[in-house]
Formats: sequence, C-alpha cells, structure tokens
Amino acid sequence: MIRKLFQKGWTKTATLEATGFNRKTISKYLKNNQLPERKETDHHKESKLETYKPYILQRVKDEMDRLH
Repeated sequence: MIRKLFQKGWTKTATLEATGFNRKTISKYLKNNQLPERKETDHHKESKLETYKPYILQRVKDEMDRLH
C-alpha cells in the first residue's frame, strides 16, 4: 500500500497521514520493500475506572437481581 501511494506521487507526509506510520518507517519500507512490524508496548495503562470496578459490578449485579 505504501509503495502504491508513493508510486502515485504521494509525498511521505501524505502517506504517513494516511497509514499512521512515521516518516522514518515509510523510508525504511521504501528502501527495503518490507514493512517493519509495529512494536507492542509492554506497559498497560490502567483505566481511570479500575478503582471503581468492584462497585460498578456490584451495582450491576444488584440491579440484575432486582429485575428478576
């Protein structure tokens, strides 16, 4: 896809906006003809609601019990 866009005359900037890859990644792909794999992050960002999860689950359970 990157190569096709580049062959159509797209700039690296337009290509990065369309694909989400950065300029360096696009350059590497065009040079090596192989798309670099996306790196997975090791860190997991905790949800802001995580501290309220037990409360929310209990409320849902109580409401389900009330409806039945």
